[in-house]
Amino acid sequence: MIHLNAVLQNVITEENKTIQRNRIIWVTPDNEYVYLINLEGDGSFPFVTSMDEIEIGLETGDLIYIKDPYAKILNDEDISSKQKDARERDWEVVQFLWGEKPETMLSRKSRAPFIKQASAKFALPEQKVKRILKRFWQRGMTKNALLMDYSNCGHKGLERRASKKKLGRPSKYREPGKEGININDEIKKIFRQVIDNHYRTSEKPNLMATYRFMLEKYFSNSYKDKNGEQKVKIWSKDRIPTYHQFYYWYRKEYDFKKDYITRFGENAFNLNHRELLGNPMGGILGPGSVYEVDATVADVYLVSSKDPLKVIGRPIVYVVIDAFSRMVTGLYVGLEGPSWIGAMMVLDNLVENKVEFCGKYGIEIEENEWPCEYLPEKILADNGEFEGYNADRLITNLHVKISNTPPYRGDLKGIVERHFRTVNDRIKYTSPGAVQREYRRRCDEDPRLKATYTLGDFIKFMIIDVLWHNKHINKSYPLTDAMIADHVLPRPIDVWNWGIKNRKGRFNTFPRDIVRLNLLPIKDVPITRSGIRFEDRFYSLDRGIYEGWFTTNKKKRIKIAYDPRNVNSIYLPNASGNSFEVANLLENSYLYKDLCWEEARFLRDLKREMQEEAKQDDLQNDADRDLATEAINKEAKKRLQQAEKTQPKQSKNKKTKEVKSNRAEEKSELRELDKFELGDNSPQTTGKVLPFNSQVDRNIKAKSNNTELKNDPDSFLTKFSKFMDDKLGKDEN
Repeated sequence: MIHLNAVLQNVITEENKTIQRNRIIWVTPDNEYVYLINLEGDGSFPFVTSMDEIEIGLETGDLIYIKDPYAKILNDEDISSKQKDARERDWEVVQFLWGEKPETMLSRKSRAPFIKQASAKFALPEQKVKRILKRFWQRGMTKNALLMDYSNCGHKGLERRASKKKLGRPSKYREPGKEGININDEIKKIFRQVIDNHYRTSEKPNLMATYRFMLEKYFSNSYKDKNGEQKVKIWSKDRIPTYHQFYYWYRKEYDFKKDYITRFGENAFNLNHRELLGNPMGGILGPGSVYEVDATVADVYLVSSKDPLKVIGRPIVYVVIDAFSRMVTGLYVGLEGPSWIGAMMVLDNLVENKVEFCGKYGIEIEENEWPCEYLPEKILADNGEFEGYNADRLITNLHVKISNTPPYRGDLKGIVERHFRTVNDRIKYTSPGAVQREYRRRCDEDPRLKATYTLGDFIKFMIIDVLWHNKHINKSYPLTDAMIADHVLPRPIDVWNWGIKNRKGRFNTFPRDIVRLNLLPIKDVPITRSGIRFEDRFYSLDRGIYEGWFTTNKKKRIKIAYDPRNVNSIYLPNASGNSFEVANLLENSYLYKDLCWEEARFLRDLKREMQEEAKQDDLQNDADRDLATEAINKEAKKRLQQAEKTQPKQSKNKKTKEVKSNRAEEKSELRELDKFELGDNSPQTTGKVLPFNSQVDRNIKAKSNNTELKNDPDSFLTKFSKFMDDKLGKDEN
């Protein structure tokens, strides 16, 4: 079917090797004749041909329909006002000539008088009127067909040819003859070099500083002043490029990606400006397929639960989110971290029954409100707590894959990062003591002065927020066709339940004690006679005593798991890996009882520090002792040598045989010196002598003369005499 405005092209043959493109601009009412206009060059006026000829050409393939080369869609917002005004003026001419009786413009005889009338009416030359009409026919017979081809002006990508005369608009403030310089290839090379080596650096100088640097280095003369200091003299204005020229060429060769990466780093570019063309659900098969975990410092200050007047700082919040459903599956709020302890606690919460968890804080929920108590197939974390030996045991023992994002690439965990931003925004407007901005401005009130929440209060706040999140409609969630067919709302709890039913979930299930045992840090420690030694603390357990661990003289070591928050116990995993034993702190280490690991280490370090500080005094004490001992040795040796000079020499036999008598003599003298004298030791000048013939004295004398009493082995006198004989007369040494 032949229709108006269609473009026909002939097929090249041996007879006709020239391509002709013609537009159908009019069909007579009886469908016998067709008027066309040639699209090549400036064009000519329309010509006529029969309908049969067109149809035969299309049937035989000599003519074909082609795409309109001038068809395009333009928004008026993208057209300048100057172009619009010119288009409207030409459109009035077209409406006058073509609007009411278009067939009159197809014949040369009837066309000429109308063109003269239009020329007179619009004050335009007849040739101008003809060009407007031809352009209208060739370009598709629309209003925008009358727009000028300003886009074809100039040569995009090509630069002007070199000129001796200064190009561009002349400056109003430059003297004649000092208009400046043109930018040639040599100067452009300097521009590129300065921008690459000075502007595109981590120091991030601005363009004006870069321009000044360029002038000082490439457009100046260096000299030394009278003090010998190096100076530079910038050339005159007519010999240097202006900042406008420098900025023009910078913008002409502007490369945003290269500039940003060289100034701020590739990580910052990937985080803030990289293309977001991927699918966040790619590779996620169902609930439990991927959990995203991260920690942040909450934007609120807390107070002590024991004293509400004491501010304890900002809490650490760990959150785990299921990437498939956006369900929050784990939560930990505390003062630990970001560290493995915090990560350990949130992983423990993953397998905790959420009804019991909420009940600890007085919040009653049903099982179906938060049905998450499983380990996932994979955990996506940042390059921090989930890297190293502790995290490796999740892989080997609990069959949980760990994937760490590169440093400073929080965007790769966009789901949990977005959740943190939402939570902190809510905290700012609902919680007392909230941090409104990271850096306070002048006159801003310190948020610590408004702190009201205890840690328990904030945990309740976070639990309520998680329950709200799990029931809240997520308008940006990409529902699948199957979800829409099942009328699933984009709420995390609904998507979770749908995924459990239709995708079956991809979870790992283990007893909570086994999970906890694999989360605790592991240490290889020695077994000694004093117990299992960990740091400088000692532990014991019944099995170790029964099996004689602490009595062997062989060196033995054992792997233990420990909770850094409590030093009272350590845990010994069994070889099977499905149970463990508890070893308790011994009495000789009770100094550390009920302390956390950091406190115990601090106490140990404090003891070592005190000993280290006393080491100098101890060394001085040793030196004083050695010097005093040496003085005694010298004095004794001198005395011996003096005696050997003044007394006759004794044989070795005599020296050894007279030890007993010498000892007795020395002992007698020592007793005289060491005896106790109670009371006043001065000699008595007067005194009363008691008569010896008193009855008491007579009785004692009679008893002492009694031979029978002396021979009694159990009598006091016999025992006392034996004791004195042993001590005074029978002591061989």
